[in-house]
Amino acid sequence: MLFVTWHDIMHHLPIYMAAMLLWFNYSGARKGLVFYLIFAFIITSSVQLVGVFLVFIALIVPALMISICKMRLLTGYIISSIAMIIGLWVSALTDYPASACVILCIILGAFIAPLISKKVL
Repeated sequence: MLFVTWHDIMHHLPIYMAAMLLWFNYSGARKGLVFYLIFAFIITSSVQLVGVFLVFIALIVPALMISICKMRLLTGYIISSIAMIIGLWVSALTDYPASACVILCIILGAFIAPLISKKVL
């Protein structure tokens, strides 16, 4: 994550744009073979940018959080997004590795999620 340049992001951007276009404009993109093809391209591209551990933490922990806490999907997205932003912010302030900070904040968010979802959301 530390060594990702704007050139790298621009190189991977067409993959993400194509996936978004398919996802929102083709109803068959959410099931079957098309879903797995989109998933394969996105995962491969994301792992190249930020690493395998961060990608799978970002996939698994929010899904577990939503499932275990019985919260709405949007609530899980909000909590996970805030955790990612806080992780990047902590990394910038402390000069700790960005990936590790984001991973720890996502996991902390998952532990705090049951408290937040019952009281606020």
